[in-house]
Amino acid sequence: MPTKKLDKNDIMLVQIDQHPQFAYDPYPVSQSGQQLDLTQSKIVLEPERETISFDKIPHQLREHTRAWISYASHIYSNYALHSHHECWRLLSIPDDIAAEDIAEKIQEIYRKLMSSERSVSTKSILRMMYKWCVEEGLPHFDEDFYDYYLASIKFGTDAGKGLDVIMEIPDRGPLTIKEERIFISTLNSISPETLTTHALQGLVSLKCAQVLGMRNIQVMRLKFSDLQLSDKGVYTLKVLRAKQRGQANNNVYKIRPITKTLAKLLSLMKARYEDILGKVRTSIPRTKNENFSHLISMGYQ
Repeated sequence: MPTKKLDKNDIMLVQIDQHPQFAYDPYPVSQSGQQLDLTQSKIVLEPERETISFDKIPHQLREHTRAWISYASHIYSNYALHSHHECWRLLSIPDDIAAEDIAEKIQEIYRKLMSSERSVSTKSILRMMYKWCVEEGLPHFDEDFYDYYLASIKFGTDAGKGLDVIMEIPDRGPLTIKEERIFISTLNSISPETLTTHALQGLVSLKCAQVLGMRNIQVMRLKFSDLQLSDKGVYTLKVLRAKQRGQANNNVYKIRPITKTLAKLLSLMKARYEDILGKVRTSIPRTKNENFSHLISMGYQ
């Protein structure tokens, strides 16, 4: 699918004004297997023929956009990448604006967009891109603006879209970016093998929410047989659809790709439960004993 052979090992260093350099791969591979050339003024995403034109992005944010497309190309579909491109175009910055005023102008644009009638999906993409720019340390994107404004906004519902879910913490807003880094670091330092069965159950539930945004009812309806490994080595999970539309569709499932870490946790929990059931197989309590309510909630088969 690529139009020409490119060296995937090349890394481009880009400098904006007087800001420190940040790096991105100018030749990423998309989900469809197409090798993109981000050094060009535009790219055409195959096979959908969706065009991303960097010339239509404000010149102050073109390298931000290229860096985002490089990062997102293997994570999101081509249609999603095109939607992201349209969101970058919304950040209309005057050509003659002073460099020190760009960050404030972006915040002004964001406030107007977030208070407008635009769709929930557009606002979510804009917030996601802003957070990524902050995490990557890209110029013109402010951590405090994200933590104390963008991260706290609830967009409500939209036709055909789900509620924009924010973690509720009493007497304060959601986790700040710094707190989230600490949370993720702590989570990654846990050794699952050392956890009790109940703690392991909680970690799996947390990872399901973190990786797929699953609600509690979706986790409770999971079966170990829902975990599958494709011929290409991709782990997937059969997940109950979050919003069931009508009584006839109350058991609709979607196949969702998951990380190897989550797949390993699910396999570990299955082995743990098989060990438990192997020891007490002939005397499973009929009452709601806590030890086995978790097995039932996971739909052990």
